[in-house]
Amino acid sequence: MARLDIDQLYNTSYGFIAPGWARRKALDRIKRAEEYTINSPGEPSPPALGLLGAPIMLPCDLDDVRLPNEPLIDIAGEKLIVKTQIDGNSGTFKELYATGDWQVTIRGICVDEENPDDYPEDQVRAIRNIIERQTHVRVVNRLTALFGIEYLAIENYSMPAEEGRIGMQRYELRCLSDKEFPLRLRRR
Repeated sequence: MARLDIDQLYNTSYGFIAPGWARRKALDRIKRAEEYTINSPGEPSPPALGLLGAPIMLPCDLDDVRLPNEPLIDIAGEKLIVKTQIDGNSGTFKELYATGDWQVTIRGICVDEENPDDYPEDQVRAIRNIIERQTHVRVVNRLTALFGIEYLAIENYSMPAEEGRIGMQRYELRCLSDKEFPLRLRRR
């Protein structure tokens, strides 16, 4: 069985690898941590373990599927601001009208932990099943919970080819935050 270097996989795929001092600092925090949570704070759960046996700090579940290998999650947002020109003054009068949806990008790598040289069909199939759902998906992740994001509408997705690496599959999900709204129907 081949030994996997997750840092190298992420570096090759996304051009990022944590500097040594940041990894040491993170590992020290992991060793000192008393409990890990994937739900909202105060709901303890056992630590999830990654490929190298280290605890995963921010696992991500979409509906009933735990995404493999602790994917990277980016959150971006925007404010919808109305700008009004005022005669005789430079600049504009700005009025905050609302905030837009959160844009959430989830990037990760599928690898079959038992057979890292084999294509990770089961993981890819599970992600495909999530993508093909005709509704939003529930997200359970500490970072998205901090932003009040409970549901994601998957808007775009990709599974880019990885030249020369049959035992892995990159994936990227571009999502918008979503909420459930109660509706009341009135009869006329």
